[in-house]
Amino acid sequence: MRLERLDGLRTIAVGLVILLHHSFAPLGGVGVDLFFVLSGYLITGILRRARNKEEFWGPFYLKRATRILPPVLILIPIVFLLTHNGKLSSALEYLFFLGGADILGKNSLPILGNLWSLAVEEHFYLLWPFAVRYLPKAKLRVILVGILIAEPIFRLLVVHYIKHPGDVTYYLTPFRLDGLALGSLLAVLLEDNEWKERITRWSSTLAISAGALYSVLYLADGADFHPFSDSALWCGFSYTIISLAMVGVIAYVLLHPGAVASRVVSWRPLVWLGAISYGLYLFGGLIGTITAKALHAPFPIPVATHHKMLIFDVPLIIIVAWASFKFYEHPITLWGKRKADGNVRSETVAV
Repeated sequence: MRLERLDGLRTIAVGLVILLHHSFAPLGGVGVDLFFVLSGYLITGILRRARNKEEFWGPFYLKRATRILPPVLILIPIVFLLTHNGKLSSALEYLFFLGGADILGKNSLPILGNLWSLAVEEHFYLLWPFAVRYLPKAKLRVILVGILIAEPIFRLLVVHYIKHPGDVTYYLTPFRLDGLALGSLLAVLLEDNEWKERITRWSSTLAISAGALYSVLYLADGADFHPFSDSALWCGFSYTIISLAMVGVIAYVLLHPGAVASRVVSWRPLVWLGAISYGLYLFGGLIGTITAKALHAPFPIPVATHHKMLIFDVPLIIIVAWASFKFYEHPITLWGKRKADGNVRSETVAV
């Protein structure tokens, strides 16, 4: 069942990212971490509910493909054709969800730069279902806790051995698993009533404590505690701290439906925007580039110009994302869901 308040959280996440891309909200990158935690929670829940079904792989990947691929298959060719200077190899890297590698290399299609986070999620979709399908719940918990312990260590090793670790630890999948792991762990723990009671009691404390810790570190050392910083403190621990705050927020909204925060994110306009948030995220770079050219903005775009562009970009992004969702993405997604559910029902009848 789709929870409207989670759509509201999606809107907040994509809104933070859009503000970040327009030189507002220096903490806007938090929106990406919120997306990661949400994705981990939702996908793990889907996989856990389907784990004992004979038709496990086909329906899952069909639904994922018909949800994720349609707008990407339009966006990448459009960007490639419009930019003229992009290399075909870069387009293929984004198409096969290797965007992080392209950004760290030639980055010949910077308009598609935000697809790096989509690549992280797709790598997760490829590997995590095997663990959920074949491992018991106790081992899943161990793996997820192990990931949360290992991630800061891996990033600190990168800081020690690589010249510019900030970009590597920001873009590449092996170093951005904190949010996905925490979201997945939340889904697994909420299956147990005892854990559910604990999380209900402590979710707000976790969100506030982790958020406060992040804020203190940011205020104390803002020069080094920010995205792409090469500092050991940022690279090692920031993503874990942010993800802890985000999982606290999500758990609180999930388990306290009557709370003020839950009612706020259930506001109809936020829910509506959340339903098209994928397009809002994907098409932002393309719309921003078109607006910049229309305004004859120099490159790199000055901060003041970025601020002005927001006035034009936001309504355009919403219109394009809505049209793509209504007339293109949603019909394909519905077809995939019907096809996948039909296959499962057919198998059940046959048995």
